[in-house]
Amino acid sequence: MNGLRRGNPTPQAMPNGVHQYADWLRGDITTVTTPSNARFKVWSGADALEPQPEIEWIVERLFSAGSVSMVFGDGGSKKTFSMLDLLVCVATGAKWLGLSVKKCPVLFMDEEAGRIKILRRVFLCASAGTVSRVRRWISMAVH
Repeated sequence: MNGLRRGNPTPQAMPNGVHQYADWLRGDITTVTTPSNARFKVWSGADALEPQPEIEWIVERLFSAGSVSMVFGDGGSKKTFSMLDLLVCVATGAKWLGLSVKKCPVLFMDEEAGRIKILRRVFLCASAGTVSRVRRWISMAVH
């Protein structure tokens, strides 16, 4: 970060309240107030000890709302088909591998297979009688 240097950094040199973070590191203040327009919020260990809200699961104990998840594995291990099957289940509210699913719109992003392969795979995953319900709920971004 540009503003965190030795000496007394000036508030004008640091973006979005970073000067408070520097003061906190030096021990000059005990709490940091993150500006409402800051890209990231600074949390402390004390925050972790406060009562926390329940996690909103999209897929029970696996994928939660407001988070970014990544699925990886060896080539040919059916990652894309597994995630497309999950996509259809989330879009329709059907259980996935026995796990509860919250029905909601989904966005599937693919950077490998291309349009024709992905659309064919979505059709295969959705062809178990849910195609009409899937049309409204699925958006795809294919490279």
